[in-house]
Amino acid sequence: FQANLTPEASSVGTGLKIWVGNSNKIISAFGATNSTIYDSASSLGAITGKCTGITETILNGTANLAISANNNRAWYYPAGGALTEITDVDYPGQAGRTVVGTFAHLEGYPFIMNSTGRVYNGDINSLSAWTANAFFTCNTVPDTGIGCVEYRNHILAFGSRSMEVLYNANNTGSPLGRRDEATKNIGLINYHAIAKIVDTLAFVGTSNLGAVEVYLMDGFEPRRISTPE
Repeated sequence: FQANLTPEASSVGTGLKIWVGNSNKIISAFGATNSTIYDSASSLGAITGKCTGITETILNGTANLAISANNNRAWYYPAGGALTEITDVDYPGQAGRTVVGTFAHLEGYPFIMNSTGRVYNGDINSLSAWTANAFFTCNTVPDTGIGCVEYRNHILAFGSRSMEVLYNANNTGSPLGRRDEATKNIGLINYHAIAKIVDTLAFVGTSNLGAVEVYLMDGFEPRRISTPE
């Protein structure tokens, strides 16, 4: 490894994203208290709170970034536009909910989870507009929400002791439906313990016996690839 660029010298980096939908730009976040978002070494603006995740989506043909922060607030950045906070009172962070993880995107909808296991979604083809009853409740196991991630045109919703596989069922309110046969009693230890690898996911999870182990997704089946801790 060698240095590629220095957006902000002597500062803590908390986010990194290769913006595939916008010429593979290198997007990063620096700042342990309030983060500045950079396109290479050029600032796109600052957010309030520490960046916890940067994701991308295409909305009405325009590449967008979605950025979550550790104070339950969130921002979006359309290509060629301006860094803008999501201020809709129905966004879960604005409504007083504790947001966990970062955004996941599926078929034009943005999704984000809260600590009680609800997966909230914004309006289709929008990051700024949210609706109060637009959420799916993950409740197969009475555990806490950890975060959600897009995987093979589905949303995997992780709790501390569960993984629910959700899909776009075109339902009213939340469009999501659950594939009950794919639900597992395997949780995620924290949102930072998951990574996409080519076309699959690896994560550090907890089994129903409480063991901490590394899993690799095989289709929608988590396969243990490590010994217990």
